[in-house]
Amino acid sequence: MLLGQTDAARDAEQEVFLRLLTGLDSFKKASSPVTWIYRITTNICIDELRRRSRRNEVELSPRVAEALAGDRQSSPDRALAAKRAALELLKNTDEQSLQIFVHAHLDEMTQEDIARLLGLSRKTVWSKLNRLRRQIEACEVS
Repeated sequence: MLLGQTDAARDAEQEVFLRLLTGLDSFKKASSPVTWIYRITTNICIDELRRRSRRNEVELSPRVAEALAGDRQSSPDRALAAKRAALELLKNTDEQSLQIFVHAHLDEMTQEDIARLLGLSRKTVWSKLNRLRRQIEACEVS
């Protein structure tokens, strides 16, 4: 669960269905319905996390914390490093890179699948993931 809270996930779920229903006319048949739904869902969740980061209220799901903090730190330090990395990423990372992060670490998609979903090359996905990893590592050090 990306949002880390059941109530927030339910709210996001309702928002996704609302956007799907109201945006049905704008759906471009050139992409698959699954791609369209993934993008809407991911964007809604990222928007919510950004709102929380502005209020400094980021609560991370265990999977997000693990992806951000890595395996190098003890539990209390790991949680702090993960929160610091999440706030940094949410404030300073473009939408597409955040989508790539979510699909790679939470949806456990391959780089090829992410590239296909977002209409990018696999090399671009790889490059953005590496840039994000360097940003996360910089947050762990500081």
